[in-house]
Amino acid sequence: MRLIALLFAFAAAQALAHNPSDSYLGLVVDGPSIEGQWDIALRDLEVVVGLDANGNGEISWGEVRASHPAIASYALARLTLRSGASACPARVPGLLVDEHGDGTFAVLRFVATCPDSVTKLDVDYTLLFDVDPQHRGLLRLEHAGATRTAIFSPERSRQSFELAQPSRWQQFLDYGREGVWHIWIGFDHILFLLSLLLPAVLRRTNGRWEPVEAFSPAFWNAFGIVTAFTVAHSITLSLATLGAVALPSRLVEPAIALSVVLAALNNLRPVFYARRWVVAFLFGLVHGLGFANVLKELGLPQGALALALVGFNLGVEAGQLVIVGAFLPVAFLLRGTAFYRQVVFFGGSALIVLVAGIWLVERSLDVQLAIFAAATRPTVGSYDNMRDMLVSASAVRTAKMVVEPLHRSTAVIYSLAALRGQPPPPTRHLLRATLVHDTQYTVPNGHLVSG
Repeated sequence: MRLIALLFAFAAAQALAHNPSDSYLGLVVDGPSIEGQWDIALRDLEVVVGLDANGNGEISWGEVRASHPAIASYALARLTLRSGASACPARVPGLLVDEHGDGTFAVLRFVATCPDSVTKLDVDYTLLFDVDPQHRGLLRLEHAGATRTAIFSPERSRQSFELAQPSRWQQFLDYGREGVWHIWIGFDHILFLLSLLLPAVLRRTNGRWEPVEAFSPAFWNAFGIVTAFTVAHSITLSLATLGAVALPSRLVEPAIALSVVLAALNNLRPVFYARRWVVAFLFGLVHGLGFANVLKELGLPQGALALALVGFNLGVEAGQLVIVGAFLPVAFLLRGTAFYRQVVFFGGSALIVLVAGIWLVERSLDVQLAIFAAATRPTVGSYDNMRDMLVSASAVRTAKMVVEPLHRSTAVIYSLAALRGQPPPPTRHLLRATLVHDTQYTVPNGHLVSG
């Protein structure tokens, strides 16, 4: 009983904390030289560096530019690159700004030089882990035309990479591992899956939930749900990753939250009981678009595209099976108890509705509710082309949020060189910024807008 209660408490606590914090680190190794690009969210840098110098709740481009030395110093102190036993010191020549699906990011381009040609690269990544244990660093490593990926977390802050041409099997395993890890840290996906699994050990009889008599029906019920979810998200993940389907994250993320709300509400007021696998399939199509956003940021090796897609999909499936394997036997043993029916099933479903409802509001309106913002950290915007919502830094500190709709067009500063009228540097795989020539900008809720 404690296992299931702790599982729900942990998932709820993590889910209510804040929107996920990610940075995107790209490394290109060529002999002894390493070219790097590191995209770090302005909302995260505001917490650790303090970009809002005048404390007016807005981050201007001038403030970001003035903070360049502090940003570079903070970031490079938390990234160590080594070739064998030798360190590869890095320098940051300039600062850029770019838009991702979850807000505006400072872009640090740097060059690291190793004593000799790199054959094995050790990466020690500790950015933000001391203030945000949920932060993740997404790495894309390129060498001799091959691409490797990895995700850094507090538990996996130090990783080593052999730079010999990776085999297809190694690439398959790399993407499979990232698929497993992504499902385990995707609390919205986990809660959606649990919402569908909670009734697997029960049956609906005369308007009442009753325990199933044997494990076999519960197993096949769960098997059908997980299979339908897997097939559906595999379809849209593949289509979105290959560019056949494209939906902005401002639509995908609220839709995922809504799917969790509806799945949990279906437990409290059953509408689709006998065909919950249909619910899993339909909403799985939406969740696949969410998976695709992460896979696009990691990047896919063009020489092994299908293999990487299959590996990532199978990794997600393996991660789901671990969750099912941990939950289903315990739920079956407790199915006949009042604790399971009243606390785990009804109470858990209600808690999921609450958590996912908060996600839905935050993701739809691009805000963070004050009760959670005060308890965690200031949060800025996520979704492009919506009404900008200004979250005052002082309101965050006092647990009172001031929301001011701003009807102004979004623009992105490409680089310092662009501001000076010089040609912008060549676009790399992580840059999708729009070149503009204005010189005054503010960043309400994480989006650079002309002012």
